[in-house]
Amino acid sequence: MKDLPFKKNESWKPPDNAENPYQPAKILKQIVDIAPLDIPFSKSNFQPKEGGNPYITPAKYQARTGVRLTSFDTTGNNLNVDDISPKICVESNDLEVGEKFIIRSDGVYLKQKGKLTNDDVQLCNFSFEIVTLRALKNRDGTVQCEVVYNVASSALAHRAGEFDEKDLPSIPEEDYDKIVDEILRRFKECYICPESKSFAKDYLREYGAIIYREFRRSHNIEEFFSYHGWEIVGGKMVYLSDSRADCKCGVTIPKVPAKRMVVAALNDSKILEIGTKRFAPDGTVDEVASLRVSLPFFLYLHLSFAYKLFVDAGFKVQFLLLLIGKTGSLKTTICETFAEPFNEGSMLRFESTSRALELYREECIDMTMVVDDIFKKKSSNMSKFEDLLRAFGENIGRAKSAGKDFKEIIRSKVQGGCIVTAEHDLELQQSSALRYVSVPLESDSIDTVALSVFQQDKIRARLEGRPTIVQETFAAWISYLEANYEYLLRDLIPLQPPPLQLKFKRHQQIYRVLFALTTLILD
Repeated sequence: MKDLPFKKNESWKPPDNAENPYQPAKILKQIVDIAPLDIPFSKSNFQPKEGGNPYITPAKYQARTGVRLTSFDTTGNNLNVDDISPKICVESNDLEVGEKFIIRSDGVYLKQKGKLTNDDVQLCNFSFEIVTLRALKNRDGTVQCEVVYNVASSALAHRAGEFDEKDLPSIPEEDYDKIVDEILRRFKECYICPESKSFAKDYLREYGAIIYREFRRSHNIEEFFSYHGWEIVGGKMVYLSDSRADCKCGVTIPKVPAKRMVVAALNDSKILEIGTKRFAPDGTVDEVASLRVSLPFFLYLHLSFAYKLFVDAGFKVQFLLLLIGKTGSLKTTICETFAEPFNEGSMLRFESTSRALELYREECIDMTMVVDDIFKKKSSNMSKFEDLLRAFGENIGRAKSAGKDFKEIIRSKVQGGCIVTAEHDLELQQSSALRYVSVPLESDSIDTVALSVFQQDKIRARLEGRPTIVQETFAAWISYLEANYEYLLRDLIPLQPPPLQLKFKRHQQIYRVLFALTTLILD
């Protein structure tokens, strides 16, 4: 016998009377007797917790999906769903759908000869179930139904928790027969098994039809809104956004806790401080001169979100805000910082097409639309500006034909605010000039130190994953309007400003709006 390549240990030999040295208890006793522990035992800090059960009973599965499941006992006899215990489900891990299909952890199988055997044909490496049916209400009154589904596959285990229930994938109801193609396109880990490639999709469509039919039979369609803004829901005026469980629109208004409302109100007033302080000859602060830029800008930002309230109260809100200042006056910067809290980066230039501006205006309903850089010399830009004046100055949106025979006329809604920036006064005709309020800016009109507070907070908020000061401020404003809508409406209807001699009726209307808004916010 050759010498072993390692040194033999002669220090310990099993006792002669050992019956079976491979029995764990005896081996452990021998080791403890020969090599006692040098380190004493200590109490462990581990606290055992009850683990969650990853399995569900067939009854719960049926309640959730509407699909009635069956299984087989060890003799091959069919069991009723009410008799199947969780233990049987865990052991078999097979769920039957209809008469042809079996769901297993590794995909959907096609039963052979109506029995559960090892010869079942695997169609794909995934399965899918319907989570809910949504009826998405659009702003124009149309309704689009969609199927929200979930995909299960061992190949997708690494993506577990990627989607919450609201962000689960969906497909229009009319395209439901293409759901398999959609899953294969969306989830690259999912595939059709090669041996069943020629017929798998046809059978999977049949499988999808079964679970769809059963789901429709036992579940109601949930109503969702596909747009943001003011809407009556349950007899109350609310501001729709993704923060609500019944809305899926892409605009999120953060919830402001009650304890943060006072802080948000204080931050709101700080927007007024972005105007450079002006001093009177006696050295005191000239409040009127200091607020000449920041006050109308501040009020108009709030008006954009309260537009619906003022119109409901009978006010004529028919004007836009024109910021006039040369390059370096920071007119565009303050718009980027304050005018787009919930639609950041959406600002367009007048170089954009008329259609793009129209779509952008519809996206900014009950918010502020910002169009940058109009040049007087370009007639095409002036034409686009005139279109905006007609929309916001007369509340008349773009009309288009619709309906089966294109005989219906639908007008896009004009609701919200619009801020336009320019380098020079436009010197338009009187009828056009009455439809906007001009705010001239000089190179030193904006206090850069006060402005930088909001800009730096925007950067930090992005890194920390929290709302910005501006977002929290206007979210609190919207929350206040929601909670007090009826009371504010009652107070605004009779409200009249102090008499002021103005030449044009439209100026009187603008004066009344700004007075009421000032009373509402600052009084």
